[in-house]
Amino acid sequence: MTRRTIPARLIPAALLALAVVSLPACDVVFQDTNAVNATDQWKRTFTLADGGRVEIINLNGPIEVTASAGTTVDVVADLLASGATDQLAKDLLKTITIQEQAAPDRIRLEVPRAADSGGFDIGPRGRTSVTFKVAVPRTAVVTVTTRNGDIRVTDVAGALKAESTNGAVTCKGLSGPVNASTTNGPISVEVAAIRPEGIRLDTTNGPINLKVPADTKANISAKWVRGGFQAEGLTPQGESDRRRYTGKLNGGGPPIDLSTTNGGIRIRS
Repeated sequence: MTRRTIPARLIPAALLALAVVSLPACDVVFQDTNAVNATDQWKRTFTLADGGRVEIINLNGPIEVTASAGTTVDVVADLLASGATDQLAKDLLKTITIQEQAAPDRIRLEVPRAADSGGFDIGPRGRTSVTFKVAVPRTAVVTVTTRNGDIRVTDVAGALKAESTNGAVTCKGLSGPVNASTTNGPISVEVAAIRPEGIRLDTTNGPINLKVPADTKANISAKWVRGGFQAEGLTPQGESDRRRYTGKLNGGGPPIDLSTTNGGIRIRS
């Protein structure tokens, strides 16, 4: 058998290439099981006009939104930093900021990447996260986004857009238009009414469960690759094949678009 060797003149370049490939893993992995935590809490109260907008953009951490009878947006954000030492955790905690923009008809909160994190919010020094708990007026238009974390929204009557990358999306008591998506996680939505704009639920890896009133009028489009479609307590009229269902519920109405790659789709009353 002929053995192949790397010419001596190419060895430094090969070693450099290996080093370059290996470095990113060191930059983004934090696995210290003895990590020390540092915490802080951020609170704000804003007044919002009827039908005003609330937007929350998070990096790492869940977002929970509930509707209230008042006219204020009440925000509690729990900040968490984990590091190998107490001082590292405290230093990381100082890098967490929440940018706020407030107007009578729009509240926007965003957690930006730390300036010294090299574009990552986790690394060999530790990790950070923010947990949002927000109470909004019932008629507020809500947009929430997080990269790593679950989203929960309850009793909102305004339009809702909810987007996660790695996390579940769970919504109850909604009565406005709904657009919810995630990449890795299930979606579960219960609506008290369906508006002309309809409902759109989209995930890649996870099931979709939608609960609607029995008298809902809608046009249903469901797509999947691995999974199936079920209707419980409802009698939609339509056609189905291995990967798609198209039909009308109670004669048809606003659109209900449901899509997943790996997971089943269920709609029930």
